[in-house]
Amino acid sequence: MRPLECFFILLLACNVQAYEFKADFRVVAPDMVYFNNQPAGPIKELVELAIKRAGHNISWQAIPWKRTQHRAELGKVDLLVRHSMNEKRREYLKPILMGYQKRQVTFLTAPNKDIRIHQFDDLKKYTIGQIRGYFYAPKYNNAHNLTKLNFNDYQQLGRVLEVGRVDAIIINSDSKHDLEMLLAIPGVKVAPYEMTFLNGRYSSIPINSPAEKYFKEVNAEFFRLRQSGEMTKILNQYGAKPFEQDFTTLESQSQEAMFKSQ
Repeated sequence: MRPLECFFILLLACNVQAYEFKADFRVVAPDMVYFNNQPAGPIKELVELAIKRAGHNISWQAIPWKRTQHRAELGKVDLLVRHSMNEKRREYLKPILMGYQKRQVTFLTAPNKDIRIHQFDDLKKYTIGQIRGYFYAPKYNNAHNLTKLNFNDYQQLGRVLEVGRVDAIIINSDSKHDLEMLLAIPGVKVAPYEMTFLNGRYSSIPINSPAEKYFKEVNAEFFRLRQSGEMTKILNQYGAKPFEQDFTTLESQSQEAMFKSQ
């Protein structure tokens, strides 16, 4: 067989093996935004780079985060991007570590109420408003002795907080725009107690997705982006806060071992 024929056969084989990942997109500024009504931002660029280097393609669609999680359980989406991890999500996701972020969780108290939150146990006295399906902090999310009410977005939370339907709401401090909006409500205050921890950021493939068989190669490409410094560089280029890259953690070492086995 002539060299040119070999080349085209090899090229055809590569194209046949390429898979088109279906990924859901949501707004998490400045990491994930829309520009001219199209998904944009550093996370989109990083994910597309990893998928392309693994030999595949990716397409995006706008889906709310709560619905994305349900779709992931059913295997109807191939990649969940820039998310936190908890025990429930680990049941249906194969996590791909992107790095870590120092997360600060804040509580805002309702106007015209004497709400005093100075320590975690104080939360037991009150009704706490939260976004349905959100991960805030391990201690909070795993606490089953708290009164928590679920809402769809921070606009709803702002309304129920203002009228006193909830005593306080919980919010991640990296949701800067929503935090500013809520603090603009007359009488709303920041509680003295806050929670701070190092939170992993992941882009994961659902176990029930057809893309699960490509997990190893995609995971390796994300590790390569972390190790090379490309991930930090791209986040900086967009004015987004880079993830902390700690390669001493067990999950980083596991990702590195998979990378080396490629």
